[in-house]
Amino acid sequence: VVNEAMACGLPVISTNKALASLELISDEYLYSPNDREKLAKLLTEFNNKEAASLYEIGKQNLETIKNYHIEQMVEDHLSIFKTIIKKINKK
Repeated sequence: VVNEAMACGLPVISTNKALASLELISDEYLYSPNDREKLAKLLTEFNNKEAASLYEIGKQNLETIKNYHIEQMVEDHLSIFKTIIKKINKK
């Protein structure tokens, strides 16, 4: 869901337990699932932001997410597999 929201240019806050969030979202927009106060603070902050500010966050999210697509994922996995195969063949 994080990836899809970012790909739509939306501002995103997320729990720090969602793996994609840890890589894609700035720490300032992450909260612990049990930290209701931080979640309330983030929601209030987003609610009080000007539309232009939220638009800028969304634009930054689009920039961040642009390299997270299926083709890139395939390339990354192939690279990892090739590295593993090389290590196995050296033994």
